[in-house]
Amino acid sequence: MCFSLTRLKLFIIYQYKRFVILYAMNMQQIRVLQVFDLDETFFRMPGYTSKKSVESEGLTFSHPYDFYDHPASLCENAHNIQLIGPVYEAWKRSHLDPEHATALITHRVEELRAEVFKILEKRDIVFDEAFFLGRKTSKADTLIKLIDLYPRLDEIHIYE
Repeated sequence: MCFSLTRLKLFIIYQYKRFVILYAMNMQQIRVLQVFDLDETFFRMPGYTSKKSVESEGLTFSHPYDFYDHPASLCENAHNIQLIGPVYEAWKRSHLDPEHATALITHRVEELRAEVFKILEKRDIVFDEAFFLGRKTSKADTLIKLIDLYPRLDEIHIYE
């Protein structure tokens, strides 16, 4: 959960009863934005290349996007979901730098946010921003809005 103020963004990173730990990001301080896609960029994900490997009795998909919109596509018990090393290393360097911000922009649907975050949290990965677009919005339009949040941005690195 996050709250935006004029120049600071506060992230709740831990909450227990009334005890809250906040992480504050100074939006004015950000000079580099790292933007990541999820599927086949940040993670090796199961593909919908063989209906027999992903479909079962009672679970069929008429279109490949139907598979990617279903929680079964993110099931680590059924699929070998793996980090892509060089992209992960780029995220890690940015994550540790106070002048960098990281964003996840994916065409996964909003309904899969919890499943995606489980995969990320299992590997201690967090993003400053996360957008689940489905097929409603383009990544470029989302990126343009995101750029406006960081007035002192010098660089944008896109991993797609």
